[in-house]
Amino acid sequence: MELSIFIDESGDFYECSKYYLMTLVMHEQDKNIARELAFLDEAMVQKNFPIRPIHTSPLIHKANDYYHWSYEDRRYLFNKMFAFIRHCPITYRTFAVEKRQWGDYYQLTGRLAHDLHAFLLENIAYFQTFDKLVVYYDDGQAEITRIINIVFNTVFSSVDIRHVYPVDYRLFQAADFLCTMELLELKRINHDLSPNDARFFKGTGEFTKTYLKKIRAKRFPD
Repeated sequence: MELSIFIDESGDFYECSKYYLMTLVMHEQDKNIARELAFLDEAMVQKNFPIRPIHTSPLIHKANDYYHWSYEDRRYLFNKMFAFIRHCPITYRTFAVEKRQWGDYYQLTGRLAHDLHAFLLENIAYFQTFDKLVVYYDDGQAEITRIINIVFNTVFSSVDIRHVYPVDYRLFQAADFLCTMELLELKRINHDLSPNDARFFKGTGEFTKTYLKKIRAKRFPD
């Protein structure tokens, strides 16, 4: 039996972001998601949207590929991705740090490596039930690539770490979605939500009750 782990991050290791997050999405390969994938693709076809990777933060903030999209189309696609994640048999775990709490680049990378290592060891019995672990990351940041390779190969005697292209895997896009949602929650708690964030969700009440509460049901159990 195989476990796939898709990893994405939000933030950077230098000066441009206040927070840094890393999200793992876990999918047991014997649990089929073909139906959920078909529903998501069909929803995009019905609106004549291009079948391409869904990037959640630009979708919310009307940026990049979504700059010319209407609010209604962006909400539609967001809700379809949200429904896809809710119905997929997946779990996730996010590690988040506020960068000001860590003195430099080395402390930040050390903290993320520590948190990932601790999570894997605390749940080693679960991970060892699988014959094969396959970890997917897009090599977006060299620091995360190093953390993944070092930590997973330290904990497990055999793990397959692969470069992923976001266009190829909706579950990698799910990791992006979940990472963005956890970032928004961190910003909400710290009163850092931007006007664009609040407008997209029509206020924090909708964000927490309609979306975050249901997303958190997918969280890997403590």
